[in-house]
Amino acid sequence: MPLRRKKNRQDSEPNVGPFSDIAFLLIIFFILTTTLSAMMGNKLDIPAARENPKKSKKEQPTIVLSPEKLAWGKQQEDVSLTQLRVKLMNLNLPARPHGKRVVVLDCAPKTAYQKYYEVVMAIEEAGGVLGMITERGETASED
Repeated sequence: MPLRRKKNRQDSEPNVGPFSDIAFLLIIFFILTTTLSAMMGNKLDIPAARENPKKSKKEQPTIVLSPEKLAWGKQQEDVSLTQLRVKLMNLNLPARPHGKRVVVLDCAPKTAYQKYYEVVMAIEEAGGVLGMITERGETASED
């Protein structure tokens, strides 16, 4: 026997209003509980110090680096980075014994890291060993 449909019956659709409320509440929950993180990094201070007058620098080439200038030698002759590279190559550092390859770098505070890096790389390319002048108890800090 075939079933008959009732003609009075209406097609009912589920009420989806509460679903949108739940969706908005979930969005608000995740926005409030998610931590918004900024780009993180470490501050790097290049070591800087004053020269100790008691120590004499025998046969060690010296480079003085400050935010304003780049100087070479005891007379602190102003040089460009290219001139510095030529002077370092003229020293023929790879032919020297390891202890005599030291190039002393006196770096002033607030010197741009880019300048510092370029000078250190010039010393490395010339075959030198970097020697830093630092004050007693001072180390490079990371904040």
